[in-house]
Amino acid sequence: MHHQPGFWIRSWPGALMARLGMTVLGRKGPLRSRDGLAALEFALIAPILAAGVAGLYDLTSALIAWKRVAMAAQSIAEIATDLAATTSDTNILNVTKVTNATSAAYAYLPTLLNASPNAFGVTLSSVVMVPNPTTCTSGCTYTAHVAWSGVFQGSGAMRPCDARAGVSALSFVADGSSPSSTTLPVDMQSSGLPVLVVDVVYTFKPAFFTFVGTNIQMAQSAYFSPRTGLMSNWVQYFFAGAPDTTSLCPGYPASATNPP
Repeated sequence: MHHQPGFWIRSWPGALMARLGMTVLGRKGPLRSRDGLAALEFALIAPILAAGVAGLYDLTSALIAWKRVAMAAQSIAEIATDLAATTSDTNILNVTKVTNATSAAYAYLPTLLNASPNAFGVTLSSVVMVPNPTTCTSGCTYTAHVAWSGVFQGSGAMRPCDARAGVSALSFVADGSSPSSTTLPVDMQSSGLPVLVVDVVYTFKPAFFTFVGTNIQMAQSAYFSPRTGLMSNWVQYFFAGAPDTTSLCPGYPASATNPP
């Protein structure tokens, strides 16, 4: 069949596009179906990607908070033992000095300054080591006894006094164990050094995954020996009365001197 050249030149693109399932105005058929499939795939994957990013954010935030809680406990213990190491009144603290030291928690956990802060608490306790038996003079093991304990920021648990005279309410646990108000690291059992113990508790609230479970309760403790004085010079506390709620344990009298 004879075709005019001009007609062939004008009509062949239309025939080719028809074979490919395309029109001059747009696409149709299989190619448009692929676009719809890609959109569906993205719609299915996008929530998973978003959840992964949100989960990574919460995990990273939790790790940072955990480290900050540990740093807060260490800093408070350093500041408190430094404030107690004065030349005029060795190893004595009062509520003003302790409050100043424990306020360092706000520097490490700035969310505590929010209108609705996360639950937290800072407890300071002075712990005395007594040789077992009491007549031991070398190579001794020791029992730990709380001289005084108080919650100075937020809300927390005070370390308990002896259940009865000479019977410690504290026990020693393996290093690295989760801290609690009734335990101390086992390596302190043979040191004989009195310590100032700082317990910091903090409730971490996930930003995105609050619907998955409860908040994360974090706890870190720091243990510092007095900076000055003899080994037996445990950190004393000057108790000024109400509204101070610090617990003074029997057998370990409060300081009679109020440090400047």
